[in-house]
Amino acid sequence: MDSTDLIAIKLQGMEEPVFMSVMGRLGTCYGVSMYEGLDGLVDFDMVANADRKDGPSIYDTMMDQSCITWYAGDRDEVPEAQKKVIRELGLKFRGKGQWQYFLSFEKGYTPFTLDAREAGILTEAFKGLFMAVRAIKEKLISVDFEQGEILWRFYNTETREWNMFAGPLPPCEREYPEIELEDQELRQKLKEQRQTNQERAIELAYLQTEVRDQEYDRPLCPRVLIVMDWKRDMILNMDLMRPEDYEIDVILNFFIP
Repeated sequence: MDSTDLIAIKLQGMEEPVFMSVMGRLGTCYGVSMYEGLDGLVDFDMVANADRKDGPSIYDTMMDQSCITWYAGDRDEVPEAQKKVIRELGLKFRGKGQWQYFLSFEKGYTPFTLDAREAGILTEAFKGLFMAVRAIKEKLISVDFEQGEILWRFYNTETREWNMFAGPLPPCEREYPEIELEDQELRQKLKEQRQTNQERAIELAYLQTEVRDQEYDRPLCPRVLIVMDWKRDMILNMDLMRPEDYEIDVILNFFIP
């Protein structure tokens, strides 16, 4: 299986399925990522298409997604908190690529250790994933991943059995915010701004650093709004954003103080 070949699992008690991506076919990164619901599927599509021409970087898409990932990596990649848990459980990992750890990705935050809710969902999803992969391996079910099919697994409440079938991937398209000025007072203020022939370039990017703030229960990976004078190749303004900040509001606040 390739990392773009998805398995959708409809867990009991959840309205939307989780989408599982198995990584490692290329031999560079081994793990399994779980994306929750259709919003998660949109995030997966964004990451899968990262680094294309004129698109966001892989780093920005990784920080702008929400998912839970199990990794098999090296010792120095394991968070210290999880090393402590490994020791307490008496587990032993040896060698490169043999250390197992888990990371929770949430938009605007640095990847962090899973909480109880996330650990519970991932545990149930892994149970379904093992059964789904075994069915594919033993040729009990055929899925044409190359033609856009994915494997669906769901619990039938009437028969009280798990069912699997090959089916299409749900439509997913990331919606990007658009500026629509409906506030008449705001529109008037914008009209009153002095006109110039300057060209502005605006960039939103994640800083490659971790910030700890007592107001948040996990470390931040802050975004920064950069405004440049395109003709003079000069930075005019930089604003550090908080996770709850809305991009459009931050941009408008620059043009309409």
